[in-house]
Amino acid sequence: MVTVPRRNRKIPATVAAACLAMLPAILAGCGNPATSAVHAGIEVVGIVVDDVETEKLSEQLVGQSPSAADEKLGQVVDVFSDVDAPREWRAYPTPMDVLNTKRYVIVVENNRITMVEMVSIGGEKLDIPLQLVYQEKLKGKTPDECTAAADMGRPIMRLRSKSTGQLHHLYDARLIKELPKPHYMVVRFDADGRCEKVKFVEVAAKGS
Repeated sequence: MVTVPRRNRKIPATVAAACLAMLPAILAGCGNPATSAVHAGIEVVGIVVDDVETEKLSEQLVGQSPSAADEKLGQVVDVFSDVDAPREWRAYPTPMDVLNTKRYVIVVENNRITMVEMVSIGGEKLDIPLQLVYQEKLKGKTPDECTAAADMGRPIMRLRSKSTGQLHHLYDARLIKELPKPHYMVVRFDADGRCEKVKFVEVAAKGS
C-alpha cells in the first residue's frame, strides 16, 4: 500500500490579514460586560482623564475601605450606588480645581476600593449622530419603556445618585453595527423617572 503524503496547507495571506484585522473587535466583544461596565460606570460621573497623581493615589487607596478615601480626599460630592449589587462610585473634589471641572472617582465593591480615576465633568467625549437618534427615541420614556425601545436587552448596570436620586441605566451597545468601536449606552432618568439624557461611552481597553 502506497501512502500519499499530505500537503502542507497554507492559509492565504488575504485570509490571515482579515483574521488579524478582526482580532481587536473579537477580543473586545469577548470581554466580560459586567467587568468593563464597572469602568464605564465611572463615566456616568465624567470623562476619564490620564493623571499621574491619580496613579499614585490608586496605589495608596486600592484595597482600603471607603473611609480611607474620605480621610485622604475630604467630603464626598456624590455617591452613585449600584441598584443590584454592593458596589458604588464615590465622587470627590480634586485639589487646585478653581473651575470645579474635575472629580476623583473611587470605585468601591464589597466595602473595598477597587479602582481610582480622575474625570472631567460637564463635557461630552463623543458626539455621534446615533446618540441623537436614541435621544429622540427614548426621551420621556420610563426605564421599562426605554429597555423595550432600545432593544439592547436588560441594562447591564443600574446606578442611582445619592444627591439627586436620579437613576442611570447602562446598556450593552457593542453589537450596534453603526458604531466603529464597542460602546455602552448610558441613559439618565429625571426625578419623575423619565429619560432625559442619552450618551454613548466607549468601552475602555482596560475594562474589556
